[in-house]
Amino acid sequence: MPIRLTPLRTVLLFAPFIITCILGRIQYSELQTFIKTYYISDNLSAFNFLLLIGLQSYLLIRFNDTVVKKLTFFKVNALIPVIYTGYWFICGVYQSITKPNYPKLGRPQSGPVSLVALNAYQTIIALLLFYSLLTFFFTNNYYVSKQIKKINDPTDQAALTNEFLNPMRLIVKASWIAIVILFAFAFVNDILAMLKL
Repeated sequence: MPIRLTPLRTVLLFAPFIITCILGRIQYSELQTFIKTYYISDNLSAFNFLLLIGLQSYLLIRFNDTVVKKLTFFKVNALIPVIYTGYWFICGVYQSITKPNYPKLGRPQSGPVSLVALNAYQTIIALLLFYSLLTFFFTNNYYVSKQIKKINDPTDQAALTNEFLNPMRLIVKASWIAIVILFAFAFVNDILAMLKL
């Protein structure tokens, strides 16, 4: 089934991200309410990440089945981020239901950046996150684009580009726009917070 992404549908793909941003701006008077909202926001972010990566991987796998018609490294490569983000989402939901962690307040660090000590599991998770982002933003679109260029018939090229490559590019472009908006929003928010002090 072909996926037709319009600009409005693409914006709707980011609805969990938008809800997370709105929840992050609300001031909470009780710690328990803040913790519940934190877990809801965290799970919405993980779900949005899973939705975007899953949709792009679905398009790549359908393209691979339609054009290449064999198992390739890129098909497996597209599945790894989906499995990882699915695991991340399920673990986040499970942890927020069974054993919520309360924020630990420690001594303030002497400087703007605190030291992060990752254990082996956390290092693997961080590497998988980096790998997923690299695959999402660069590898998948590059693979589909290269495979389409190998086709000689311009009509088939145009049809495959419209059905597979354009939606994939639209998802990535919208993700870059969302990242820029998030950083701009955080920058302005921090400046406003500093001016109030």
